[in-house]
Amino acid sequence: MKTDFKRNGKIWRKYLPVLFLFALMLSFTSCYTDYGLTTADYDVVVTQYDKNTNFGAFKTFSLIDSVFHITGDTTESDSDLLTRKYDKLILSTIRENMVDYGYTEIKDPSDQNKPDVVLTVEALGTQIDQYYSGGWYPWYGWYPWWGYPGYPGYYPPYVGKSTYYVGTLFIDYFDVAASLNNPDNNFVTPWYATINGLLQSGQSESRLTGTINQAFEQSPYLKVK
Repeated sequence: MKTDFKRNGKIWRKYLPVLFLFALMLSFTSCYTDYGLTTADYDVVVTQYDKNTNFGAFKTFSLIDSVFHITGDTTESDSDLLTRKYDKLILSTIRENMVDYGYTEIKDPSDQNKPDVVLTVEALGTQIDQYYSGGWYPWYGWYPWWGYPGYPGYYPPYVGKSTYYVGTLFIDYFDVAASLNNPDNNFVTPWYATINGLLQSGQSESRLTGTINQAFEQSPYLKVK
C-alpha cells in the first residue's frame, strides 16, 4: 500500500525541518574529511511529544500492519530508493518496543474494542545532491598582491558534486479518544519520531532496529504506569 504525501500535507510540514537539518548536516560534512565515519554515524533520531499528555494512562495499542511508502512530488528515482524488504522488521521492532513498555496490543480493533493509541509508519526515500567549489589557493584574499593587475592570484574554482540517498522513517503515535473527540476532525499526535539515515548497503537491519530502539529509549515517558 502506498500513500501520497500531498494528501498528508500537515504531516509533511511537520517533518520538513528535520529533513532540512539532515541535509544541512550533510552539506557540512561533505566539506571535510570523513575521519573514517560509517553510514551509521550519520543516522539521526528525533522525537517530540506533548508535555501535557499523560502517556502513562494509555494501556493498549494497535499498529497499522503496513509501512506507507510516501510518493508524490518526488522523482521516479526517489520513489525507487526504498525497498519493502525491511517493512516487517520495522513493524516488529516497533511492536516489541511497545510491548516492552507495558502496552497490550489489540490486533483487531473495532468500535467495541478500541485501542488507546494507534501507531502508523511512513517511509520516504530522497536523493540529495550537494554541490561544492574548490581550487582556490589558501592565501586567496589574504596577501596584498592578490588581485594585482595582470596577476589574479587564484585559479578559477572547480565545481564538484556529491550525491546522497537518504531514507526517512516517520512513526506517529495517535491518541484515539482525543482524535475522535476533536471538533476540528484532526488527528491528535502526542508523540512522533523521525529517523534519518543514509541509504547504503550493509548493516541495514542493525541500523534500522538500533535507531527505532533509540527512539523509544529517549522517550521513557511512553511507558505504561
